[in-house]
Amino acid sequence: MKPRQAFPTLLLVLVIAFQAAGRNPRMAKPLVKEEFRGIWIATVNNTDWPSKPGLPADQQQKELIHLIDRIENTGLNAVILQVRPAADAIYPSPTEPWSYYLTGEQGKAPTPYYDPLRFAINLCHQRGLEFHAWFNPFRVTASSYLHLAPNHPLRKNNNWIVRYNGKSYLDPGIPEVREYVINIIMDVVKRYDIDAVHLDDYFYPYPIKSLTFDDEASFKKYGGDDYPNQLKEWRRNNVNLFISELNEKIKAEKSWVKLGVSPFGVWRNLSLDPDGSAGKCGLSSYDDLYADARTWVKNGWVDYIIPQLYWERGNAYGDFDTLARWWNNNVDKRHLYFGQALYKAASSAPGWQDPNEIEKQIDIARQMNNARGFAFFSASHLLDLSQEQVSRLRQELKEEPAIVPKMAWLDSVPPPVPGHFRLESTINGTWLKWKLPASYNDDRVQYVIYRVKKDADGNNPVTDVFKVTEQRELFIPPSMRNKLADECFRVSTIDRLNNESALSPLIQINGTEFKLMQ
Repeated sequence: MKPRQAFPTLLLVLVIAFQAAGRNPRMAKPLVKEEFRGIWIATVNNTDWPSKPGLPADQQQKELIHLIDRIENTGLNAVILQVRPAADAIYPSPTEPWSYYLTGEQGKAPTPYYDPLRFAINLCHQRGLEFHAWFNPFRVTASSYLHLAPNHPLRKNNNWIVRYNGKSYLDPGIPEVREYVINIIMDVVKRYDIDAVHLDDYFYPYPIKSLTFDDEASFKKYGGDDYPNQLKEWRRNNVNLFISELNEKIKAEKSWVKLGVSPFGVWRNLSLDPDGSAGKCGLSSYDDLYADARTWVKNGWVDYIIPQLYWERGNAYGDFDTLARWWNNNVDKRHLYFGQALYKAASSAPGWQDPNEIEKQIDIARQMNNARGFAFFSASHLLDLSQEQVSRLRQELKEEPAIVPKMAWLDSVPPPVPGHFRLESTINGTWLKWKLPASYNDDRVQYVIYRVKKDADGNNPVTDVFKVTEQRELFIPPSMRNKLADECFRVSTIDRLNNESALSPLIQINGTEFKLMQ
């Protein structure tokens, strides 16, 4: 049985929502009902969580609860948590050691012992948030921690590692390396109830002009015959093979688990390729990181793409508007979400003096036919926003809930409509409750509660999404239950891939009584 959210929190949220819906003129604005609203939680270098290595387990848990509560209260609906920051793990892996960023010593388990990944998944699912497990596939060491535990398996495979710019990376050109990383990811897919596997932009390392990534030996062994004098093409093919093989294995194991990638925001520069994007020529994902996201989308190897558009509108190198439109024109077979620089909005970085920059970027995305949402980098910066920025975000998101867009290519069969409605009333309030057919056994369902008001002609159009919840009940406080004469509710079911059922009949509540209307 899934854990239930605490009653006081539910009561508070519903009371606030009832009051806000009654006074907020934004309720007349057309609702974005399906929209990915994600946020990254980075563990590498303790960027977001935990705040520092070696904290006691209970403090780690308190920090994560606080962070995810803030995420939920902002109105977001998906968490992208980094579970493998640098050839290590924030969960009990049978292959790689516990992360230094978690316990302060690579290979050392949390004290008292707990499984942070399972803990995080439960926190998210209890709050109706999707959980995307974020893996950095080829990084071995980061700048803040350069040592491998004595029992690290990569010590036995030193020939897999390339040292570059003071750090270490796995060589994607070695087939055994790709298999090793895929097996690590598949272990998580098999053992945990994740909603997606997520990869970031680090395939080959970001280039330094004076340095060479030394994969000459593997190129000679594995690529020389098929790609003579075509090192860059071979590297791109290595990444393509990794992405396609990973997706195939994920879908064979659990067809509903998504694969998403967040590439660098410029696929290729227009000055190098007529299909590229405009702007001053700089780094590109295709030429410098050997990540060809267009090919992944075209071949259906990924379920979503989140290009990292961490520039403001008008930036000469990466104008948000220009790049967003380029991606919108080049991603049509899979979902497109935009990565946004919350860390810059929170710090008033150069070019980010406009306090509404994030909201204006969201508005730009909402006008595009292929864009389906956004993700913020990163979670700790929610705590750095001004009160005014928090208020605007909550108004934009929390007061207009959205569900993650469904992916018809994975599954398009809707769940059953809620039924068997009943009303339970006490002096403390009223509960509208419902059930699903006993034959339906999907354990990961949620419910969309629509608030329906009469228009000028006395009709009852669906006006807004009131709440998305995993609980099979709606609580109505005593102060509100006699004030619902001119409005009704409808309820629908959404499954783990966010396919939505038909709507229930109109439910009219009058005091301690209710009736269903077709």
